[in-house]
Amino acid sequence: MIDKTNHQTIIKLLIQIAASDQEITASETDFILRVTQSFGMTEADMDRIQLDRSAIAWPKSEQDRMNILYYVLFMLRADHQILPEEIVAIKRIGFKLGFRSRLVEDMLDKLSANPDNIEFGDDLLNTIKKYLN
Repeated sequence: MIDKTNHQTIIKLLIQIAASDQEITASETDFILRVTQSFGMTEADMDRIQLDRSAIAWPKSEQDRMNILYYVLFMLRADHQILPEEIVAIKRIGFKLGFRSRLVEDMLDKLSANPDNIEFGDDLLNTIKKYLN
């Protein structure tokens, strides 16, 4: 289960991705706020996390790392644009989470092929299964 530290990590990473192209759109802000609220946190919590300059607490468990990757990939769908800066940010985050670059690239390819695909979650799970030992 994702704990409070991972909630803060997810929100911080979502903000980083949204800001990676130097512009946070209203739809990106709305997405981050919805995620924040789904964690039982407020907009004030989101603002506090955005201003927090402490290092990101990278999770150890594979399940937590996968959950975080899942959230950051869905962030790309928030404004229906996938920009090169966002792709670079996702690849960097995937690397820091300990995932093979090819796995992250495959997931990005699936998302880029059809950013409005409502079954994207199933596509992600099928992609992940290819890389499990």
